[in-house]
Amino acid sequence: IYFSSIPLRYLNFIWYNFLFPFQLYFNNVDYLISHHRSPILNTGFKSILFVHDFTWKKVPETMKYSNYLLEKYFTPISIKRAEVIIVPTNSIKKEFEQYYPKHKEKCKVIYLASFLKKKKSN
Repeated sequence: IYFSSIPLRYLNFIWYNFLFPFQLYFNNVDYLISHHRSPILNTGFKSILFVHDFTWKKVPETMKYSNYLLEKYFTPISIKRAEVIIVPTNSIKKEFEQYYPKHKEKCKVIYLASFLKKKKSN
């Protein structure tokens, strides 16, 4: 198949949103863990979503425009569909609850591992 006239980012978008869900279906995947967005097409899997920040809402001018549009239009859909939304800090959780009060019961904080102490070696 010859795709030289189609930019790779469009192929990635098509694969992730429309072909990848069928791979999940045929491999009997129950849960998909994803970052900010889950595929548009849902073939029966449940979604666990990581939301690291709300840059696209707070400072969109710092983002590449195409990424901003993806976040703006597809993150809310993914949040609505998600079984669980994981955020790394309480401040992000507060922002989440401010932006998505209907879904605040889905939001859980799992802290980054930086607070773990290194085991002493003998």
